[in-house]
Amino acid sequence: MKTKTRNLITATVIAAITLSMAGPAMAAGPIATVDREECLLQIDSSLNELNTAAADLGASATVTDEHRDALEEILAYAQNGLTAAQTIVSTTGSPYILNDVCRSFDTDYPVDGLIVPQVEITIVADQISASESIVIDPDDTFLHAAAAASIAGADMTEAVALYERAMVQFSKAFDLIDGVADSVLSITPSYFEIGLGSAFIATYDREATTALTHWTSGWTYYKAAYASYDEAIATL
Repeated sequence: MKTKTRNLITATVIAAITLSMAGPAMAAGPIATVDREECLLQIDSSLNELNTAAADLGASATVTDEHRDALEEILAYAQNGLTAAQTIVSTTGSPYILNDVCRSFDTDYPVDGLIVPQVEITIVADQISASESIVIDPDDTFLHAAAAASIAGADMTEAVALYERAMVQFSKAFDLIDGVADSVLSITPSYFEIGLGSAFIATYDREATTALTHWTSGWTYYKAAYASYDEAIATL
């Protein structure tokens, strides 16, 4: 669904809420209203979080075009919806409309529970995935070079051991992160309505965090392997 279409849906839904709450149902009697200022603070906080997430996305050089387009659409959809809700909450004189909007925006646009995690998990996933073609060498150039240096008299034992540890860590990271970005981007607010959203997000967040730990460890071993290689070469 394109952004313009989603924005139209957002506007239509809010208009429908306004019209329905302004009708005969308002004759139901007094209701316990939510606090207008507290509601506005919550909306403002959510908008600020969206801005931060958008800045993080913009700063990432490794998010794929497909994932970036999807996230920008999600962010714009939530931004437009929350801005519309902010306007309604600020101006409505109806306690029914106030209640309805304030009690629904957090589930319609779950910034903390869904949108921010989608952005952050995708950034991590694509950062890890983008490095696979850099560190995984099908020709084993490093090992061949180390073997040649060893024949020449350099002690490559440590360098090779570090390199192999790096490959183990990288392999674990790449296996864990495979498909995570696409999976997390497939989650919609409807998952939360049936009680599965938080569980899915927690699973993908855990996978991304674990993959990042392996990936970081891989880079530590990888750099150490090359440093050890250079030191061994210097002894020749």
